[in-house]
Amino acid sequence: MSADWSNNRMSLIVKGLNIRSDGGYEIAEIHTDPNHQEAESTQLLALINALDAKMKNKQIVVPDQETIEKRKLLKTIGEYVDEKMMKKEWTEKTKIETMGVFDVFIKIIGDLDVSAINKKIVDGYFEKLQKLPPNLNKNPVWKNKSIEDILKANPKPMEINTINKHASRLCSFFNWMKRLEYVKLNYFDGMQVKNNKKANEQRCVFTSDDLKKIFSSSIFAENVHLHPYYYWLPLIALYTGARIEEICQLDIKDIRMEGAVWVFDINDIADTDNNSATVNKKLKTTNSVRLVPIHEELIRFGLLKYVEQLKENGHRRLFPELKRGRDGYSQAASKWFARYLNTLGITDRLEVFHSFRHTFMNFLKQIFTDINIINELVGHEHGSIALDRYGKQYAASALCNAIHKLNFRDETANVKCFQIKA
Repeated sequence: MSADWSNNRMSLIVKGLNIRSDGGYEIAEIHTDPNHQEAESTQLLALINALDAKMKNKQIVVPDQETIEKRKLLKTIGEYVDEKMMKKEWTEKTKIETMGVFDVFIKIIGDLDVSAINKKIVDGYFEKLQKLPPNLNKNPVWKNKSIEDILKANPKPMEINTINKHASRLCSFFNWMKRLEYVKLNYFDGMQVKNNKKANEQRCVFTSDDLKKIFSSSIFAENVHLHPYYYWLPLIALYTGARIEEICQLDIKDIRMEGAVWVFDINDIADTDNNSATVNKKLKTTNSVRLVPIHEELIRFGLLKYVEQLKENGHRRLFPELKRGRDGYSQAASKWFARYLNTLGITDRLEVFHSFRHTFMNFLKQIFTDINIINELVGHEHGSIALDRYGKQYAASALCNAIHKLNFRDETANVKCFQIKA
């Protein structure tokens, strides 16, 4: 016997030993040391034979290691998700989105033992995934329908970026399983669908006609709106290129003077909504922290007066009507704007709120603005160690020239100054 074959280890292992009705022995379960599985199984059989010489004529059934170590996919996913959340590597949003990916994965291949997943199964999954519609778990049209029934309906498939996001998240999961030796290979490694669209075709800029439609409705021409953000969000986005969440989470104190320049201070400092001072604002990257000069047109439309009214009324946030949710403050605003575009007849799937950001950058590009200035204004890396690591942010005064070159006067000709309600 091996010197490390202790009585305690034996008591754990022999619990799986049962006597069959024919007098033979059957090992239903073996609790082996993961680092010495083969040795311990061999030693256990030797010990049984030594204890009872009659066993030489009896059948001993020992399950192979694959059977012993079976791990169901759903259970393993649960362990993976728990670890990610425990280590705070994921937000609640990431968890929900990734669980959606896993749900589709299991719907397609079933709750298999992870050791049974092979290249053929993964290739079959990926082939079906590319034919499935977007929002499979949310759209009531597909509720309670099997994958095969959905495929027979020949729906419009999800976007390539979404398909690749599914593959990427499963690749991370399989890397985790491979590290723990639950699987030997990661069949998702390098599995991506090539996107033949150029980067500048991923989202559309708003055309001049689009902008005229957006800024000619009663919201802007007559100040008829349910909430102030209906009026201000599109205008601020047009003149700053900021992301929707960056705007929706602004505090009043984030609109301030920097030297002689009024700026939007886009930062990740903990917000002050409903005593939630421990919750930081959500920014996409560390480079997203920046100052963006406030365009003179926003001041003319009454932005600073609106801010003063909020202060007088005791508010601390620019849009107090927007409540913080799982994904931040922008969920309601994003849904409203999508409906608003639809009412205007702007239905291209590539034209969304984020198109303001592309419109902003495209305008500056077309007038030959220094790329480093554009990157600074929108919070992108410069792509240079000298600028990204050692260079300080541009002064607000240095950014003013580019901001004030933005000219959308024709597109916003029907916009009337914001009317402050009593």
